Amino acid sequence: MNPELRDFCKKWIDKANSQNGDDISVLFDKFFYLYPVYNKLYVEASHELDNRGEINLDPDEPFPDSTAATSNVLKYLGCKNIEARLGEKIDLETKVQSFENIIAQNLFNICLNPATGNPDVDKENRLLAKLRANGCNDKMSGVLEFIYEVRCNVIHGRKGYEVHQVLVLEPVVEVLNILVLTLFDELT
Repeated sequence: MNPELRDFCKKWIDKANSQNGDDISVLFDKFFYLYPVYNKLYVEASHELDNRGEINLDPDEPFPDSTAATSNVLKYLGCKNIEARLGEKIDLETKVQSFENIIAQNLFNICLNPATGNPDVDKENRLLAKLRANGCNDKMSGVLEFIYEVRCNVIHGRKGYEVHQVLVLEPVVEVLNILVLTLFDELT
């Protein structure tokens, strides 16, 4: 990792961690500080995977952002490493259960059709199946996809700024923070 990227990451991680409280505005701030760092890190990890010949980034194609944020992070870190790092800091089972409940109980639509903004029920059901899976790869893939879908909602979605979003953002921010630190550690 080059020094400029390392400094960028440290600065924004520090900004996220300086936010205190768990109200909706603080959670949005933390998410907006952490996700750009995650984005920079998964791009860096994807390029390392490409350099090692583990994936093929076609220079004539757009960068595969959703794949980089999910599959490439899973490949770079490994599901057992992700599971262990998350499990060291949080009750991972409880966080995954909260992701499951959000979808299963229709508390919040996570997967939206990008053109219409309507819920994509089939995609949510596939995501729910991954989160409920017994295998590490599927479960951690589900966690990474959940976070990416929340990112899509926050950045592109048609959602308002509502108090019930705390149910989504609290566990996402907590998991995202650990993922960012894990990727940062592995890349430096």
